[in-house]
Formats: sequence, C-alpha cells, structure tokens
Amino acid sequence: MRDVNSRFICSATFRIPVVVTAILLSLASQAQLASGGWPKVYGNLANDGQGGGSNADGTVKWSINNPISELSAAIGPDGTLYVGSSFLGNLSAIDPATGAVKWTTYLGYAIKCTPTIGADGTVYVFDTFTGNFHAIDGKTGVQNWQYQVGQFGLPGSCSATIGADGTVYVSCGTLYAFDGPSGTVKWTFKANSFNNPPAIGSNGTLYLASQTGTVYAIEPTTGTQFWSYDVPSGIQSGIAIGPDESLYFGCNDNNVYSLKSSTGKLNWTFAIGFPVYPTPAVGPDNTVYVNVNCDKTVNFEPVDLALLALDGATGTMKWETPMNGVPYSAQTSPTISSNGNVYVGLDNGTLYAFDAVTGAVKWNYYNYGYPASTPVIGLDGTIYVGLGQSLMAFGGVYAGAMSLTSNAFEGGSQVTGTITLNKADPRNKSSVTLTSSNPEVQVPDSVSFAAGDTTATFPIITSLSTSPIQATITASPSVLQPITVLVGPPGLGSISFSPDAVSGGTSATGTISLIGVAPKAGYVVHLKSSITSVETPPTVTIPAGKSSATFAAKTIAVASEKTDAVTAKLGTVSITAVLTVKPPALKEVSVNPSSVVGGDPCVGTVTLSGPAPAGGLKVKLTSTHANATVAASVVVAAGKSTATFAVKTVPLNGVVTDTLTAELNGIIETTTVTVDLPFVASIKLSPTTVAGGRTSLATVMLTGEAPKGGMPVAITSSSTDASVPATVTIPAGKTSVTFTVKTTKVDVKTKATITANLGVSKTAVLTIN
Repeated sequence: MRDVNSRFICSATFRIPVVVTAILLSLASQAQLASGGWPKVYGNLANDGQGGGSNADGTVKWSINNPISELSAAIGPDGTLYVGSSFLGNLSAIDPATGAVKWTTYLGYAIKCTPTIGADGTVYVFDTFTGNFHAIDGKTGVQNWQYQVGQFGLPGSCSATIGADGTVYVSCGTLYAFDGPSGTVKWTFKANSFNNPPAIGSNGTLYLASQTGTVYAIEPTTGTQFWSYDVPSGIQSGIAIGPDESLYFGCNDNNVYSLKSSTGKLNWTFAIGFPVYPTPAVGPDNTVYVNVNCDKTVNFEPVDLALLALDGATGTMKWETPMNGVPYSAQTSPTISSNGNVYVGLDNGTLYAFDAVTGAVKWNYYNYGYPASTPVIGLDGTIYVGLGQSLMAFGGVYAGAMSLTSNAFEGGSQVTGTITLNKADPRNKSSVTLTSSNPEVQVPDSVSFAAGDTTATFPIITSLSTSPIQATITASPSVLQPITVLVGPPGLGSISFSPDAVSGGTSATGTISLIGVAPKAGYVVHLKSSITSVETPPTVTIPAGKSSATFAAKTIAVASEKTDAVTAKLGTVSITAVLTVKPPALKEVSVNPSSVVGGDPCVGTVTLSGPAPAGGLKVKLTSTHANATVAASVVVAAGKSTATFAVKTVPLNGVVTDTLTAELNGIIETTTVTVDLPFVASIKLSPTTVAGGRTSLATVMLTGEAPKGGMPVAITSSSTDASVPATVTIPAGKTSVTFTVKTTKVDVKTKATITANLGVSKTAVLTIN
C-alpha cells in the first residue's frame, strides 16, 4: 500500500451544515427511487453494488440475443428488466421469467447507460448520440418527457439517481438536477466532465468524480459545493459509499482511494499497477471489492485480471483471486449478494461467482464473445448479465415459501419459522438471508441448507414487552412478500375472516387470535359489527390454554356491495377486520335434459352464488337459434339462489345444438341444448294374431312430432307371408302413422317380425294361422 497524500491537492475546506443534514434526513421516508429489485446502476443510492440474496449456480434459465451487451439492466419492483442497446438505440422491458420482450421503445442511436427506475414506475435513461435525457413510462414504454443536455457519455456512464425528495440527478458532463414528474431543471453544477451517477450519502449529500480527476461533495437542494478533492489523473470509476460513510473509487493513476465523506480528507490509497476503471463494490462488513488489471504489484504474474478484497477501514488487502480474462481489461463492477457471494463479468464473456469471505471461485460460465456487463440480482436471486452477444439469466434456489408457527405471540417467547426452497441443489450448500424490521424481533442473519435439502427452520426471538410491537420478516433471495408478526403482552392479537369477501346470505369463518394463550378462566372477547348485513355472536370465548377461537359471521342478501368492520374487544384493546359482503353473482346456467327431440320442452336453471336480495334479481336470457327459445329473462326470487325457466324446441330435419346464455351484472354463463330428430318409439299390431289371408293394422309411434315435410320410416317383414309397404311417412306435426299388414294362407302356423326403422329399430310379431 502506498500513501500518496503528499501528491494531491485537497480543497476540503467546507463541512456539511447540520441543518441541511436534518432536513434531508426528514425526507428519507419520502425516497423516490423504486424499492426492491435493482433500480439503478450499482444497485442503490450508495453505489455499493449490494443486492439481495442469490444462490445462482451457473444454470442458464434463458438467453436472448443482445448485440451489444455491456449495459447492465435495471430491475423494477415487479422483477421487470429494463435494458438499453448501444447498438440499436432501443430501451426494452423484458419479462424476468422468460426473457420475452414486453415492449421496446426507440430513443436514439446509442443507449450507453443503465436505466434508473422511480418509485412511480418512471424509467429514466440517457441517449448518448442525441444528448437527450428521457423519462419513460415503465408499463407502456411511452415517453413522458425529454430534455436536451447536449453531451456525450461513455459506455456504462450517464446513468441517473434519485434523491429523497424525488429529484432526479444525471451527470452528463454537467450535473443536472431535474424535477422527476415535469422534467424541469432545478439546478446544474458545471465542472469538468462527469459521467457516472452521484453516490448519495445517508444525509443526502451527492458525491461524484470527474474524468479530469476531481471528487466533489455537493449539497442536493441547491447544487452548492461542500468540498472537492483533486487527484493527479482522470477518474472513470464511480464513487461507492461504505457502511462507515467512507468514499471509495478507482483512479487512472493506478490506485484505489478512500476519502472521508464529511471532509474529503484522504483515508488511504492502494496501488494496483494499472488504471482502475470499474466502480468498487462495498460489502456490509466494509470490505471493498475491486475488479482490476494486475501484474507483479499484486503478486500475480503474468495473470492479467483479478478480483481484490480490501479492508475498507485500513486499505490492506484481505485476498486476491485471479481471473482468466486475456486479453481484455477490467471494465465491469463487482456485485455483492446479501448471502455472501460476489459476481463479476469479464469482457471475454465470462461470469465469475466468488465466496465473498475467502475469494474462492464457486463457479464460472463462459459465453464466447465480447463484451460483458456488471451483473445484477433479481428478486428471486437470478443473476442477469450481458455476456458476449447475449443477455443471460442464471438461476438457482430461492425461498419459495416461508411460514411461522404463529404470527401473533407473547413477548419473550420463541417462535419457529420454516423456509422451503423452490428446489434442491444436490451439489452445493445454499443459504437464504433474513432481516427483521424491528430490533426487538430478532432473526438469524441467514438460514443454511445442506446440499439436497429443501427445508430448514429458524428461531424468532423476542423480548418481553408492555405494549404491542410489529415487525416484518423478509427472506432473500425470494419472491415472497414479507411476513408481518405482532408481539406483545398476553392479550388480543388479531381478527381475520376466511374468506374475507362473501356473497350475501352465506357465511364466513372469523378467527380471533391472542398474543400468548388464554389464562385459566379463559378470555371472553366481545364482537360488534358496523352494518346490519353481517351478524356475529355478541361474544366469543377463547378457552384456557388456547390462543385462538373461531366464530361464524352470517350475512344477508344485499343488492350492492357492503363493507363491514367487525370489532373485537378484550378489556380496553380493540382490533378490527373487514368483511366484504357482495351481491350474488351469476354462478351457472344449466338445462335438463341437455338433449331433446325437436318439439319437446326442457327446463333451464340459473344458479346464483348466494340468495337474491329483497325484490329478487332479474337474469337476462338469450338463445343462439329459434330452434330452442327462452323467455327474455327469469327472476330469482328474494331469498332464493335458483330459478327455472322453460326451453321450447321445434321439430327439425337435422340435429342442432343451441347455446343458451344467462347474464347478470356483466357476468355471463352459457350452456348448450341439443335439438335432435325424432326416432321410432314403438310399433304395435292390432290384432297380433290373424288367419292367413286376413290383415292386421300396424301403428308406428315416434318420440316426437315429425318435422315439416313429414318423416319417412322404413318398414320390413321377416316373412313373405306378411307383406308391408317399404316406407310409411308420418305427417308433419304428427307422432304416429298406421298402415296395413297383408297376409296369405298358410299350411302351418307362421310368425312374421315387422320392423320399423328410423334412427333406431323397433319390432312387433304377427302370428299367422
């Protein structure tokens, strides 16, 4: 390590006013940078490269063509990737699960920066060729506004950041401060060429470096300079802020620098031997990770690239790990996962994964071609990186489910949580990091899974408390919503309904939960509903030793949606839960039978999700054909959930299927009825026994009326001693026809089978004596 303080001119002559610090801290709760995901270059306001947890194992989830892939993506709260193309001039939104393009917007010749995502979904991006700074609707790709800044940037440069008050800062030669919604310029800071976005400290101060070798600290509301620090060479690196608020950056003079953010005074330098272009990443333990070209200065010869880990407090090297990047230079910044991994992309198309503590290479993946981007970490731990000519997604295991033995419990007790991974990693140990929003609810920093395991438990430790406290527990990597827990003295914890929305006239199950368990005498909880549409019992008793009890919440039929706040009271503590009572919706329409002979009726039924309110409900009815007709509507009577209606059909010459439609308040349900041809129901003889030479009358019956034009029926006899016509026709609108069977004299008794055939065959036997 070299201390080169004597070679620099430090103009750190100003300190940040305390009053400004207080004002900016008061705005912290109004932060306008999108939460979750990876909303900007280097991940966050501190530019420290820290992201969520990742167990990516080198498995490629998907890969899409991206001709120039040195630009890292930004990731929105819903996981959508936003990435520009320096070759095509496009900004694209990409589905994180499949790599499919949601939309693409052409902005100009060259997008050479990572987009920045605001809390309202606006995507900010700079076009190097035209010099325009754009604000784009993240859902549609439609431009909100643009501003001509008239400067040219470098690959990976000119990305924006967003301050606590929503001000959008972009450094494209000059530092601009924009009002995010309108695009109005608030102020500018003109100095020598800026290209990387400012890092923003916890007090709101902006820190950025110029390519001509000066670091600036700038007041965010006015653009006033607090201090500056000069180095003897240009700076292409951005500035990263560590957990101790120190500033870290690389310099073209072959050194890594650390400055005090409050004064701009030098902490230390570390000599590399080659210019340091990438922005360092800084871990939560203040380890500084630098992707560098190296030579014998850092003990590797002739190795050309290495990842270095430096102690942020002292500038001493913790470890160094070589990477095979011949013949390319170090250009991309490291990315740190919350569960102890460091990811680096090399310009020869290789992605490396390191152990953050030891520097050991966990895995690497090579995709032929130039260049590479800085890796970014998705919500579920997927690593997205440009390699060669592709944008690639590397998956692994993540928390697919998280549950607790109780979400409301007594302070001082211990609750067990369980995490289930989306899949097992048969070869490697996996881990999921945990955080709690309240220090009085403690969880371990991480949960480990042995190779092949998918579930693990963890303790939640709490302190005794005299009043209820709330905390949210978050797992990473994960796509799960944080779990909220309520901790307090023994008493009322929560009230809930399942389901929390029902059709009027049906019931929901309410559950009252305690913090802790009921004492020996039990607890009597009083209930009260805010509307008459919901009826609850006046009290619910939670037995001794139990932590919850259920009750039925009965509702009545309503004509419009009602919202009821049900209040549970125990002692002086009251809590509420909302139960929504909805008017009945159309559930289904059916017909019985579903297939009839034309001319025969059938019965349709409409069914609601609950009983109809006072006055009933009118359901609209339609049919697709006149072959099956229905009334224009049917009324479901008050208190009833079904109503029937007649379906009339007409005789047909063929088979037709009609669709019957029922509609209520925009909800449509359908069913079908098949109108069929009539067929032979029977054939009867009178008399059934005749003397030879005599006749018998045969009557053919159909299952329904014959259609227009009549219905021919084929007739046959099994004996020549009984003659019949080849066909008989049943007239339109009739269901039967009679014909004569003629016989001849016979020497012995003879039986003749007379058959009528139409769709099906029916027979009758004539005996001839």
